[in-house]
Amino acid sequence: MLHFLQMVAEAAAGPSHEEEVRQASVQELQSLRESLSQAEAKTRELEGQLENINKVNHHKFQPKPLT
Repeated sequence: MLHFLQMVAEAAAGPSHEEEVRQASVQELQSLRESLSQAEAKTRELEGQLENINKVNHHKFQPKPLT
């Protein structure tokens, strides 16, 4: 019975240390996912810019046909 009362008291006191660690881990994982998403978006943006630069350079340095 004492064990049961101890469990009830701990539950009433708030989240356990393990639960706090789990919540912190979940928050960290969410933060990492958001950072990854932002990095992927920036990568796509930069790849698009590089593609545009390569198109401009390709047209600039294309040999002119002989007439």
